[in-house]
Amino acid sequence: MVMYIKKKIAFRFDVSKKIGYGHFMRCLSIAEKLNKKYSFDIYFIVNKEFSSNFLIQSKRINIIHLKKIKNRSDEEKSIQKLLNDMKINSIFFDIKKNYSNNFIKKLYQENIKIITIDDKYNKRIHSHVCFYPPVPQVKMMNWSAFKGKKFIGWQYIPLRNQFESIKNNRASSKKILILSGGSNGKNFTCQILKNINHFKKRLELVILLGFKGILDNNFKRIIKNSPHKIKIIKSKYIVNKLISESSIIISPFGVSVYEIVALQKYPIIFTYSKDDEISASIFHNANIGYSIRNTVNFNEIVFNKIINKYQKYLLNKKIKYSKYIRSGTEKIAKIINETIKNK
Repeated sequence: MVMYIKKKIAFRFDVSKKIGYGHFMRCLSIAEKLNKKYSFDIYFIVNKEFSSNFLIQSKRINIIHLKKIKNRSDEEKSIQKLLNDMKINSIFFDIKKNYSNNFIKKLYQENIKIITIDDKYNKRIHSHVCFYPPVPQVKMMNWSAFKGKKFIGWQYIPLRNQFESIKNNRASSKKILILSGGSNGKNFTCQILKNINHFKKRLELVILLGFKGILDNNFKRIIKNSPHKIKIIKSKYIVNKLISESSIIISPFGVSVYEIVALQKYPIIFTYSKDDEISASIFHNANIGYSIRNTVNFNEIVFNKIINKYQKYLLNKKIKYSKYIRSGTEKIAKIINETIKNK
């Protein structure tokens, strides 16, 4: 006799001005698929900055805010209590945080299925399932004590629903889209625009603002003094449309870069750490994007070099996008479901 187990999964991620929306967006895409196709009950365990307004169309997700958390130990106890009280039998970590080995081991011993994505921290060792894009760092990690399953490749990158239908039209306008990323880390948009304002060639720029869409006075002055045609967008919900209507997209490295390439557009990717530089190299090496370390190294000579490469990219009919980005949300949801079924 097979005993039916109600499938429940908690997603642990954070949203903030510093972190941005990326972790939330990919968790949401997986959560929606698990709910609609496999009837999972969904719980988001999040920080206090997370607003239910982010879930405009998703009414079937339970939001649990972690309150009064002073340290990692407090958070671990809170998560464990939540999982036990609500009888949640799996947890999906999409968070850059190194929890204690004791905490992860306890979850493992309590037969809670542990799933991680793009995780370089120790919790991956005791995970049942790990998902990774095809970045070189995965092979460099120590996996000697790992007993779970790893899924690595372009086909395991979750995309939001709005990016799942790959568009084959590569015709481009003259618009250049600048994405700040949700966090606008290192004051990215401001720094990029400062550099571009020194270009002799006049450009048509579209700027999508990041977290809460706030324009400070300094940024307003830079825009006012710019010789370029600039349009400011505050709504983060139309990013797919903005990408589709643009020729080149300028963006810091993050989840959005995968979405840009999914729409068969060419990103100029800025990195601020060695880890991100290595990760972004997969786009550079495949000739489906151009990676630059830090905005300091960006000027008109470099930009013209990228434009020449971009023109070759447009003419290169050998680039088969099906080999690269195609939404992995369906596959990831299926693997999670099978993992929980085998509990």
